[in-house]
Amino acid sequence: MDYHLMRRTCQSLKALPSLKVPIVNQHFALFPVVKPEESSWFNPLALDHVREEAGICSVTLTHGLTLELPISKRSLINLAGKAVYSLATYRQDYASSLKSDGCPLDYVSLPATPVGQLLNTQDLLQRWHMSPGMFFNHYKLEEHLLWYQQLTDCSDIEARLY
Repeated sequence: MDYHLMRRTCQSLKALPSLKVPIVNQHFALFPVVKPEESSWFNPLALDHVREEAGICSVTLTHGLTLELPISKRSLINLAGKAVYSLATYRQDYASSLKSDGCPLDYVSLPATPVGQLLNTQDLLQRWHMSPGMFFNHYKLEEHLLWYQQLTDCSDIEARLY
């Protein structure tokens, strides 16, 4: 999946994050905690627990590494929830059959960790906020617009050569 297309797709759909856009494929999602160009990227399913003391947020990953992040605990959990929702949306739209019943958590197994338990209660993950296929359709539209733009750019170059 192309990150620039993913970013443009998310910006066109209100239910998806539009600033700190995750990158998603069928196996996982990664999300930035600051500007994407300057950030470390995290898998929301690899977050074990988060603490915030004296304005410093510490996150421990499931493999034991602990990091201090320039973000509040609340913001980190919200970003992780949006990444999980994006992953569920991707999996729903690329599934062999589209079904609108159920909820995003039917497409993602959250780990049995304190962060997984927090994510399990997030309102965003309790119901769908888009119709099935909407992400796929918008992504393909952005992809085709990019292809068209590249074709017209090539036409301009050819016209200049002759």
